[in-house]
Amino acid sequence: MSEGKNGSSSQNGETGLLKGLILLALPVLRFQQAILPNIRSGLEKDKDDIVRAIEHFIAFELHALMMLLDPAGKLRDRIDENEVKNRLKPVLDNVAAGTISFVKAQEDVTKGLISILDGMRNAEQTSGKKTRAS
Repeated sequence: MSEGKNGSSSQNGETGLLKGLILLALPVLRFQQAILPNIRSGLEKDKDDIVRAIEHFIAFELHALMMLLDPAGKLRDRIDENEVKNRLKPVLDNVAAGTISFVKAQEDVTKGLISILDGMRNAEQTSGKKTRAS
């Protein structure tokens, strides 16, 4: 193995880089771990209001698009906006439920990553103490 300026091997440099990346990642992951439950509970609590707001937004955007594409109103008269809203609601409910499930999955992944990275960091600290003691 090649040695660097301070006499350490390139493997130690790689280990130091890994340790640095772990130390940078852990605070971000811990912040994510702290904030994701709040996001999930907010989505669960306000799901119906959020779905209703998105439903209205899509309906207004669709109406505006139809006004641009069909200024004479020939096609617009054939589309029942209430039917569009009725078909849109179950889709948006599923999207909202999927978003909540996705946030829950992120919570689980974050918890696992933190556990793995903490284990790697602790193993690095333990092996570093043993190497120095030798």
